[in-house]
Amino acid sequence: MVSRRLLPLLFTALLISACSDDSKKPFLKIVGGGFTNNVASNIVTYSVVAKRLKKLPSGSVIEAIFDLPDSNRKFITSQPTHSSIDKYLFESEPLHGLQKGKPLSVKLRLLDTTGGKELAAFERSFTSNEDQ
Repeated sequence: MVSRRLLPLLFTALLISACSDDSKKPFLKIVGGGFTNNVASNIVTYSVVAKRLKKLPSGSVIEAIFDLPDSNRKFITSQPTHSSIDKYLFESEPLHGLQKGKPLSVKLRLLDTTGGKELAAFERSFTSNEDQ
């Protein structure tokens, strides 16, 4: 049984741990992604998965900007955030001219809906191990 002297100390420690500061924790973390080759349709895409690490601002949007291998053009897609969603999946358009060993980057931006101000940004590169 816990002594009466330790009870206030344990209660205080519990309170401090429950009130941890989320302000330094990033909103999102890229937890996966890579190339997908649909052999049946001969379509190659790449994707990225982001995990929510803390509450996202209400009404915010996550934008994904994919490098494309055959041009200087970017593929941009977005999804609104929702408090019940923990992971977000983004996929590029079909790729053409993918080269072995040449990295392609995808950038995720967390934007507020009032003017599209960037609240946070995360980037990851992927490299194919074959020409496609």
